[in-house]
Amino acid sequence: MQYRPFILLVCSVLLCACGDEANEATPADGEGPAATDARERELRKTRALDAVGYDGSVVEKNLRRTLERTDERADETEAARRALDGQ
Repeated sequence: MQYRPFILLVCSVLLCACGDEANEATPADGEGPAATDARERELRKTRALDAVGYDGSVVEKNLRRTLERTDERADETEAARRALDGQ
């Protein structure tokens, strides 16, 4: 049972990667409202896990928290890089 969270995460990432991104207009840097809307649409797709016996809303919540932490870490890294470049 210790592999179950990992399998859930992999399945949810795969489900999120199945979107039709060719039609989405997102800024080149991945920021802005279009990128946020695209992320929300992709996160909602994790609710489809209900069909295979998992709680899709819990997976969505965990994935959302992981993505927020990743964004925060990227912002911190970018700030540190800018601080080093400014010296």
